[in-house]
Amino acid sequence: MLLFSVSGAMSQSRDEGLDSLAAILEQHVKKDTAYLETLITLARKIRFRDFEKSETYFAEAILLGEKLADDRRLVRSLNGAGITYGMQDKYSEAIRCFNRGLELALRNNLPDNAAVSYSSLGIVYKRMGEYPRSLECYTKSLRISESMNDDEGIASTNHNLGVLFDMMQEPEKGLEYFERALTWYQENHYGKDAAAVQSNIANIYTKKEEYDLAIKNYQKALDYYQRNDVRYLMTNTLANMGWMYYKKQELSRAEEILQRALGKANSYQLRQLKVSVLYSLSRTKADQGVYPESIRLALEAKHAADSIDSFKKKMDAQHLLAYVYEKSGNLAKALDHHRQFVALQDSLFNEEKLRSYKSQQVIMEVFEKEKELQAQTLEMAFLNQKIVAGNHWRWMLGIACFFLLLAGLLYYQKYRQHRKYSGELKSKNKLITRQKAEIEMMNTRLEKRMLRAQMNPHFIFNALSAIQHFITANDKGASLHYLSLFSAMLRQVLETSVNTNMSLQEEVEFLEVYLKLEALRFDDDFVYQINVDEELEVDMLEIPAMIIQPFVENAILHGLMPLDGPRKLTIDIVDGGEYVSCSITDNGVGREEAARINHRKMANRPSRGVSLAQQRLNLLSLETELSYIDLKDETGKATGTRVVINIPKQELL
Repeated sequence: MLLFSVSGAMSQSRDEGLDSLAAILEQHVKKDTAYLETLITLARKIRFRDFEKSETYFAEAILLGEKLADDRRLVRSLNGAGITYGMQDKYSEAIRCFNRGLELALRNNLPDNAAVSYSSLGIVYKRMGEYPRSLECYTKSLRISESMNDDEGIASTNHNLGVLFDMMQEPEKGLEYFERALTWYQENHYGKDAAAVQSNIANIYTKKEEYDLAIKNYQKALDYYQRNDVRYLMTNTLANMGWMYYKKQELSRAEEILQRALGKANSYQLRQLKVSVLYSLSRTKADQGVYPESIRLALEAKHAADSIDSFKKKMDAQHLLAYVYEKSGNLAKALDHHRQFVALQDSLFNEEKLRSYKSQQVIMEVFEKEKELQAQTLEMAFLNQKIVAGNHWRWMLGIACFFLLLAGLLYYQKYRQHRKYSGELKSKNKLITRQKAEIEMMNTRLEKRMLRAQMNPHFIFNALSAIQHFITANDKGASLHYLSLFSAMLRQVLETSVNTNMSLQEEVEFLEVYLKLEALRFDDDFVYQINVDEELEVDMLEIPAMIIQPFVENAILHGLMPLDGPRKLTIDIVDGGEYVSCSITDNGVGREEAARINHRKMANRPSRGVSLAQQRLNLLSLETELSYIDLKDETGKATGTRVVINIPKQELL
């Protein structure tokens, strides 16, 4: 039975505060608790982008926490490091960190931190398949949360226990814990957590083949995801609901929901989820007797599975092809794909055996370390007994200590002198490092301005070429009109040349003047339209100056001008949440045809506008996304190109 997992993680949102945190850390000279807190925060946030840096920051935080004797932050650092290791399947290191943090939390009476350590250990042991140890850790975490009256912690642990019992094939216990967590989340308006619990409840009902109850819970989760535009989980839940209707053999309803899920998977570029949706949709079509469409969808699922290189998805695709070919009566192909399915199944089984072996190896490593720790504890106890038994040597030890103290004083004198010189040297090194960083920052700014300076002459050259065209054609009226528009735009370019950014309103005005010039230059051979989302506060947002114009120019010259027939250019600037999304759409000849047409021209004089704009995007510290979409009709013929630029929002200061 195919079941879509709702536990798949969404892409982590980009944290724009990382750079500022790193800057604060660099400027903070004193290694105090404020520095330690910033270090922990940075290590926690950067783990979604760079595991190695997260490990480095947590290691520094652990050392500083020990030095400052800040037990609470030290436990947080150890738990944070354990989570980072666990996300990379480094279970041995994760367990070591969690156990050390747990020991410290219990010794220093930090119950809330101890609950986190126990819960984290439960997650690691669950992922390793060590369900009894996972249950033990979750139970201890729950008891601590109950003793502290930590209702949120109790709900979270109940949710984890529900997942664990589901994995242990005890669905009734899983439902019991899920219901406890769901009740608290709903009463306290934790919508996202409640939706996650409802999805997990639906999974249990799916396994029990109680499809109506599964659909009911999926629908509740879907309502939340749609209201809050949680794209991955919304699409995933639609896919699960479609599969439930398929299992009930309500094929029309299943097809309707799965088509919605497929559209969203394509729109949000969710490739793994797309394979699962295609699987269900193809089987639905096959059961409806629409075999050509079913086979087409199955082949598309195989192509998508091959592109993501997943044994599980490839295996599902081969199983699907065997099913639809068998239904359509093509038994030879069905047998061939079934054989490929069995081969992939064997490979997946071997991979899972290897993973299980590694988990057992980790458990043995942890066991050996625990034995080593116990041996060290016994050795310390033995040494303590020897010290107690040797009290009659205390006078001799006292004399020895006197001489040692004298030697220590002499050593301390030298140490202070050495520390003084070291401090002076460290101060000078810090000064040099700071000056070096300032020089590098200045170099980066100069490089950005240099690229901006390259772009303005590029545009001016094109405009002057157009004026030369009108003068050569002895069109005085057009020349004067073009010069008037060109001078107005040149004034705007010069006014914004000091800054690398300009307001979105100014950018739109600049594009309108530019397009008037280009339309005049080409005798109004194309029409254009600029659409700006009314939700955008265009006068309060800023973007890199003249970042859109090179792509508009490229669309006109290489997309529209070679086209025979009506030419149209559309610029849509919309609110994309964290981004200002600008799409430039032309109905031109398409990129492949434009490349063939322009090959000879590019050999003589290469186009630099777009390449310079891309250099600027790479140089800016913003997480700007640039994508090209080739538009085609039903026959596969090119009908134009769309360029999408997602620019992170920046408010004017």
